[in-house]
Amino acid sequence: MKWGLIGCAGASVLLIVGLLFLLNNAKEMMGWAFERIGDQVVTACTPDVTPAEKVEFRARLKTFSESARSGKVKPEDVRAWQATVMGPLADGKITPPEIRGLSSWLQAHTPPSAMPGTK
Repeated sequence: MKWGLIGCAGASVLLIVGLLFLLNNAKEMMGWAFERIGDQVVTACTPDVTPAEKVEFRARLKTFSESARSGKVKPEDVRAWQATVMGPLADGKITPPEIRGLSSWLQAHTPPSAMPGTK
């Protein structure tokens, strides 16, 4: 019985330490997740997606990601982005209309104050 209580107490301490670690690193982990999604989108682009479209997508994703990490984007918009991007990625190919649509979505859901050239 004594060892069971010690084991449960140890597991509780590990759980608390793990949760504190996640809370302290959540913003960095979010940035990493956005970067991975961006990599998946660009990798899945069909040959007819232009380099300019890829660059625009990456720039808009970076701005959206930075806004999300700083708390300027609502959590529901982050969840909506995840759902939005999974649709085009489902077939493993991103076409020019799809990448333009994703870029437009990101622009529409990024606060104006976070856009480059605005204050």
